[in-house]
Amino acid sequence: MKGRARIVIVSFSTLLALLLLMGALLGQEKSVKEPYPQLAVLSEVLSRIQTDYVEDPNFTKVTDGALHGLLEALDPYSSYLTQEEYKSYQKKGQGDASLGVVASKRFGYVSIVTVLPNGPAQKAGLQAGDIIESIDGHSTREMPLAGVLSRLEGPPASSITLAIVRERATEPKPFELKRANVVPPDATGRMMDAGIGYLRVESFPKGETQKIAVRIQELRKSGAKKFVLDLRGNAYGEIEEGIATANLFLNKGLISYLSGQQYPRKSFLA
Repeated sequence: MKGRARIVIVSFSTLLALLLLMGALLGQEKSVKEPYPQLAVLSEVLSRIQTDYVEDPNFTKVTDGALHGLLEALDPYSSYLTQEEYKSYQKKGQGDASLGVVASKRFGYVSIVTVLPNGPAQKAGLQAGDIIESIDGHSTREMPLAGVLSRLEGPPASSITLAIVRERATEPKPFELKRANVVPPDATGRMMDAGIGYLRVESFPKGETQKIAVRIQELRKSGAKKFVLDLRGNAYGEIEEGIATANLFLNKGLISYLSGQQYPRKSFLA
């Protein structure tokens, strides 16, 4: 790198750090008077990028990156979508096939939380904890979670290539899969020791609670008086089904609740 360019970059980095520090201090002093003091800092930083950066910046890319960071700083499930990504997301679940995975953001990339039985992902050998480094050659590092989920779905039998990173692996490993309509398995039950019934629930799709109740009655007829409810790896389904299943085992108390800044608290009691 030429000396002059190096000096420009170092000077800009120092100036940017000073601006952020000054903005934070001013924001603390004016937080009572101004509801969004950090917006002034953001505006000043964008102005400095435009005038002081070493080359003419791509402001579409810069602002998209800022918006992605703004939303992902809230939690792993909040995402900013461009117009094209939002149109694709609106089509999600409209008859498209999937890989049979539940995914979430982890360390900036997308991690597989659970793999549904008998789906393309399980048949290909994917596991919970695998990190999806890229989808069809596109890195998931800067990709919103909603956009990732839309890319994972598609027409039945269509192909998709994932680059998977695993613990102790030196390089991402490619996996080529074909999407399919994955049907979560029903709850299963069996007797263990005398008087103990075992229930395995892989997911909570609509109607699952009723099937669980049937399994409970079958096990009771076989002599079960206590139950082991196995929910390991269960990360898919409807919240209403999870609450209804908890209600099968609880006589009283709070099961769960919903709340938000503009959403009055709604409690679900046994």
